[in-house]
Amino acid sequence: MTRIELFRSLDGQICGFDASGHADFADYGNDIVCAAISAITQTALLGLIDGLGIEVDYSMQDGNLFLQLPEEIAPPLAEKAHVILDTMRLGLLSLSQEQPAHISVRERGAFAAKH
Repeated sequence: MTRIELFRSLDGQICGFDASGHADFADYGNDIVCAAISAITQTALLGLIDGLGIEVDYSMQDGNLFLQLPEEIAPPLAEKAHVILDTMRLGLLSLSQEQPAHISVRERGAFAAKH
């Protein structure tokens, strides 16, 4: 199962996430649930880095993607970053409703510690 923990800042905005594990929907290379999770989370990462130019703290390894926004972001960029991360959240929640045995999404209310 892939477990995704969303981190929320004190003002309630998503400020990062940790996605870990394999969905185990199908064999490696044929796992469409894992592919969907990867596509959703990596697209959010690309949107933040390449689309908005934000220097996020992230690490990507087999079966794990961790991302955390910097503590200080200019307000116009912060608003766009939160839209990207909230859209990611919606996609992951929709997927978890369709595949509850393969993906779990939960939220942590306090700002996440550095990974």
